[in-house]
Amino acid sequence: MKKILTSLIIIACLAANLTSCQKTITQKIWNNNFFNEIFYNFLISRDGQFIVFLSNKYHYVFNDHSGKIKKLILWKKSHDALHLNLDKTFLNLDAQNNLQGEVFVDADLEKLNQLDINTLKSIGFYFNSNKMSVNFKIFGKRYQAPPNLANRTSRLSAPYNVRVFYKIQPHQKILKASLTPITLVLDTLMISGKILSFPFKD
Repeated sequence: MKKILTSLIIIACLAANLTSCQKTITQKIWNNNFFNEIFYNFLISRDGQFIVFLSNKYHYVFNDHSGKIKKLILWKKSHDALHLNLDKTFLNLDAQNNLQGEVFVDADLEKLNQLDINTLKSIGFYFNSNKMSVNFKIFGKRYQAPPNLANRTSRLSAPYNVRVFYKIQPHQKILKASLTPITLVLDTLMISGKILSFPFKD
């Protein structure tokens, strides 16, 4: 009986160590591989269905069928009262350049009146200590940006630095991104026949 108990203890210890080892490997593969992408501006289509994050090398194109992000971006106090929470905001990138992520936005209560609070509540904001907060899950795809387009678009004076985690297995490589669907027609940016505009300009 004593030998059996000893054997069981040894097996349990080995199993625990193996589980811990597997967890460490999994975290390394899925959670710790990331880079910081610098976004110099954002685009939004007039109908609000397309949101685009612009970096020098890539365009990160997302769909927003709810219209909430457009409503938030075009809110009259968005540039003054809202802040992108960069500590929490992240994007996940897979080997096919598909994207999913979560955007966290905070609002300063001291800059809001009751009408503002009601507006933000309708978008999904909730009270969080001395501020209001909201988070949006976003899905999209990463595309390669043509080098000449970055020089012809507006840039924010303070770009955003966002973490992008790439979720690939050891034997995989991230495929080369397709060329952006964004086109420049007579100084107008378009995607899928829809006009894009810069909601934020310094």
